[in-house]
Amino acid sequence: MFIKTNYTNIMKKQRIYSGRLLRLYNRLRSMKMTGKLLFIIMGIASTAWFLFRVIPKPSRAAYPCMRTAAPIMSTFVIWILANLGAIAFFRKSGRLWRHKRYTPAAALIIAGIFSGIFATVQITEKAKANSVDISERAIFTPNEPIGTGQGILPGRVVWTWNPDATVQNFTNSQATPFYDPAQFDQEVISSMIETSLQLMTGEDNNADSWSSMFKYFNEKKGKGAVDYSNGETIFIKVNEGTSSWLADNTTLERSYDSWKGDHEPIAETTPGITYAIIDQLVNVVGVSESDIWIADPRSHVWQHTYEYIVADFPGVNFGDKEDYTHLGRTKLTKDNLIDIWYSDQGDVMTTAEYEYLYDQTTEADYLINLACLKAHARAGITLTAKNHFGSQTRAEAAHLHPGLLSSQDNDQWDRLGYGKYRVQVDIMGSQYLGQNTLLFLVDGLFGSTEATEGPIHWVSAPFNGDWPNSILVSQDQVALESVCLDILAKEATLGGSDVWEDRPLKDGIDDYLQQAASSEYWPEGIVYDPEDMDSPIQSLGVHEHWNNSQDMQYSGNFGGDGIHLIRWVNGEIVGIGNKQSGFAQTFDVKTYPNPATERFSIEFELHKESNIEIRLTDLSGRTVRILDDRMVPAGTFTREYNTGDLPPGIYLCSVSAAQKGNTIFSGVKIQVGR
Repeated sequence: MFIKTNYTNIMKKQRIYSGRLLRLYNRLRSMKMTGKLLFIIMGIASTAWFLFRVIPKPSRAAYPCMRTAAPIMSTFVIWILANLGAIAFFRKSGRLWRHKRYTPAAALIIAGIFSGIFATVQITEKAKANSVDISERAIFTPNEPIGTGQGILPGRVVWTWNPDATVQNFTNSQATPFYDPAQFDQEVISSMIETSLQLMTGEDNNADSWSSMFKYFNEKKGKGAVDYSNGETIFIKVNEGTSSWLADNTTLERSYDSWKGDHEPIAETTPGITYAIIDQLVNVVGVSESDIWIADPRSHVWQHTYEYIVADFPGVNFGDKEDYTHLGRTKLTKDNLIDIWYSDQGDVMTTAEYEYLYDQTTEADYLINLACLKAHARAGITLTAKNHFGSQTRAEAAHLHPGLLSSQDNDQWDRLGYGKYRVQVDIMGSQYLGQNTLLFLVDGLFGSTEATEGPIHWVSAPFNGDWPNSILVSQDQVALESVCLDILAKEATLGGSDVWEDRPLKDGIDDYLQQAASSEYWPEGIVYDPEDMDSPIQSLGVHEHWNNSQDMQYSGNFGGDGIHLIRWVNGEIVGIGNKQSGFAQTFDVKTYPNPATERFSIEFELHKESNIEIRLTDLSGRTVRILDDRMVPAGTFTREYNTGDLPPGIYLCSVSAAQKGNTIFSGVKIQVGR
C-alpha cells in the first residue's frame, strides 16, 4: 500500500533544479508521464546524482547543482521511508489480528493511518517550504565553468586597477562631485584603457588592438574578418539613468532644488571613461566624430558629460529622447518595428511582451557598452546587461522588473533561486544589443551599493579604503559580468550587510549568467529567442566563479577553458602566467643583477621547443623594446641584454613561449638605472 499524495504538485514546487536534472524532467514531462511515476523517477535520479557527486567529494554538497538535487532527494527519501513504515505497521497488525490480538492490531492500524497522513503532510509542507523558503544567500561554486568563451582570446577579462586614477581624499558632494574633472586623472584613465585593450586582445599597440577587435567582431557577424570602414557608426551606451529625475529639465545640469537636494551625486559613467574611448576611436581608429553617438536613451546625457566631451570632440552626436537641440543634442527617432520579443511571452512580465528601440541603436554598425560597477535593489547587481534597461523607448523600465530577483519593490526578494525567467538573457542575446556590441566595459572608478546611491570607498583589497579605481573590459559579456559579480560579492561580504544590504549575495544572483552561458539552465517552457525567429540563442559566453577572494583565479588561469582573468595591478600583470598549469609551474623567469645598470641577464627553463618572445614594457603597458623573438630548443635559456641606453625606471620583462596550440606567459619586474 502506497501513501497517496499529489506527486505533480510536489514536482512543480520542487522545480528549482538545473542542468542534467532539468533536461531529464523536461523529457519525462514531454512523454505525458503520470505525476506518480515522474516523482519516482526524478527522486531516484536526484538521489543517485547527489550520492554519485558528493560521496567522492563531500564539499560538493554546497554546489548549486547539488543544492537543487537535495530537496528532491530528501522529499523522495521521506516518501520511501513513510511508505515502508506504513507497510510495516499494516503487516504487523495483520499478524496480530490473525492471533486474535485485536486491541494492539487496531492500535497499529490507527498508527499506520496517522503515520501515513503525517508523512503526506510533511512531504507536502516540505515541498511548499522549498518553493518559498529559499535561502537568501548565494553559494558560489569555484572553478566550474559553464558555456563557451567568446572573444579573440575566449573568455578573457581584463581588470586594470590604478589608485592614481582618482583623488583619494575628497567627499562626494554637491560642491565636489565625483564627476568633476578635478576628482580624476584623465591621463591615467586613458592609459588604463590602452593597457586594458592591449591585454584583452594580446596586441602590443592601440591600433592593432582595435583592428583585431573589429575583425573578430565582423567575422563573428558573418561579414568576414574586415576592419572598421569609414562611415560606419558606433553607438556608445552610457549609464546616466538618474538624469531622468535628478536633472534640471531646462539645462540638463544636476539639480539640487527641493527634494532633489536629498540625493548626493550618484555613481554613474565617469566622463573620463567616455572621453578615453572617444579619443581612441577618433585618434587611433580614425572614426569621424559625426559617426559616433553617445546616449542613455531612456534618460539624458548629463550636461557635465556633454561639456567635457565636446570641448575636444565637438562633432560627436549626443542623442536624446526629447528635443534639446538648443543644448547640442540630437533627437532620437523611434523604430517602427518591434526589435525585441521577450521569451516569457507575457507570462512573467505581463506588460512587456516586446520592445521598441531607437533607430540610432538598431542601425548602428557597432555598440560599445559603458556600464558601472554597482549593486542593485532589484537585480542584485547592475552591469552591462542591466544597462540596456535604458535603451528602450518607454518612459520607464518598470515593465521589466518582474524579470528580476525583486519584482515588486526595492529589496523585496520574491524571485530568488534558480531556473526562473531572467530578462537579462533576452537583452544579452538581442541582435541589436548584446550581440551587436564590439566592447563591453565596466567603469569601476567609483563603485556603489545601488544604482541610485553615491559612490563609496571600498574596504576589500586591493582598494583598502580608497575608491575602487578599476576598469574591466571583455569581448565576453557573460565572463565580464561573472568577474564583476565576484568583485561585488567580495566587497559586499567585507563591507557589511548594513551598507550593501547583501544585494550581490542573493540566492540566484547568477541565475541569468548560467542561463546566458548554457541552455541546460533554462527554465521549463522558456526558449530564449529575442528575435522570435525560431532561432534560440546559443551560448553567449562562459560563466564561473573564482577559486577564492584572495587569489581571484578562474579556470583559464590554470589552463582550462573557462574565464581567464588578467589583472593589471598598479603597473604589474597578474594572472597571465598560469595558462597551462603543468608547464607554467616550472616556468620561472630569473633576472640578474636587479637593479641593473648597463646590462642584465635572463634565465628560464623550457620543457619543450618553443618560440620565445622577450619584451620590455613600461608601467603603462607600452612596449619599450623586443629583446628576443626566435625558436629555441628545450632546456635552460640564458642570455645577456644591454640596457645602458634605457631611461632609468621600472620595467616589466615579459616572456612568452609559444608551442603548438599553446602560449605560456611569465614575467618579472626589473629596475634599470642607478
